[in-house]
Amino acid sequence: MGASTSSPAATAAVASVPLLPTLALDAAVNAAGYAQAVLAGNSERYYDLLGASTFALCSVFTLVRTLLAFPGAEVAARQAYLLATTAVWSVRLSGFLFARMRRLGEDSRFEKLKRSPVRFAVVWIAQSVWIGVVGLPVYSVLAADPAAVPKWNWVDTVGAGMWAVGFAFEVIADQQKAAWQKRVGADRKKKFISTGLWSLCRYPNYFGEILLWFGTYLVARNTYPGSWGAKYGFAASPLLTAFLLTRVSGISLQEKQAKLRFAGNAEYARYVAETSTLVPWFKRTSGARK
Repeated sequence: MGASTSSPAATAAVASVPLLPTLALDAAVNAAGYAQAVLAGNSERYYDLLGASTFALCSVFTLVRTLLAFPGAEVAARQAYLLATTAVWSVRLSGFLFARMRRLGEDSRFEKLKRSPVRFAVVWIAQSVWIGVVGLPVYSVLAADPAAVPKWNWVDTVGAGMWAVGFAFEVIADQQKAAWQKRVGADRKKKFISTGLWSLCRYPNYFGEILLWFGTYLVARNTYPGSWGAKYGFAASPLLTAFLLTRVSGISLQEKQAKLRFAGNAEYARYVAETSTLVPWFKRTSGARK
């Protein structure tokens, strides 16, 4: 298998292996997941498990192809870092989401979607696109000739710091909410969490997720210095993450559900009025504007 310069962000200075096989693997995993879900009666049981874990699968697959294309090459520091952080995030999130699915037994996002075969198929296609676009910076770096990858610099350190803070926020927030759900049991649909990181903002897990992908973007774009494709194309990764979590399946959807669930609840209204939506911040006074 010979190397080429067909990676989307590649420049003449950085050879790479084609990313089409990686994207094909992503599509195949989600197609298989959809087929299994339909056979199981339109079940969403493995949706998040396959979604998050496919990032790690595609990353490892890409790096293996790169090492085969460039015999004798040693993995560059930036490649090792992105593979490790993406794999850790992927395995942790997929395991957490699957455990939550087993514990709660349902995902409210799919309540209406799975009633329609077409709409149910669309969410699997959307997941495949999400994996491809958000993971593109990582796959592109892992596809590069290790010998041509620039050395680690201060921008990478800043990006790594952002990733570390974001990952910590996501993990701690998820664990705090899981412990809270276990403690309140069936009453979780009538109550809301407002302690720990959830006292600093209403969606600390989403804040962490968005921050860590912006950190990944900074590290990845440094692989292709001077490339407009890397500078602006790779930005689609954190921007799509932010868009999905704030406007589509994350905050937007949950805010609508919360308004119905806690209509007339003065305690929840005060929590919303005093607490930042996404970015952790100090409590506002109850009379402050949202």
